[in-house]
Amino acid sequence: MYCCRICFEDEPQCNRHLVIAPCQCRGTSKWVHRSCLDQWRSTREDKAFASCTECKFKYSLIPTV
Repeated sequence: MYCCRICFEDEPQCNRHLVIAPCQCRGTSKWVHRSCLDQWRSTREDKAFASCTECKFKYSLIPTV
């Protein structure tokens, strides 16, 4: 199982493509839905838009259309 660290929804192994590991976090903080991360980043006014609030890794995300 892969659990999104923001919404806490589990994704089974067959749906692993629905979650990403956008930073250097490990363990239960590693996986996140792209849509959850995008929403989290857009509602924060601090450095969370550009980097992970846990490991401080600067995001290098490519915009999707």
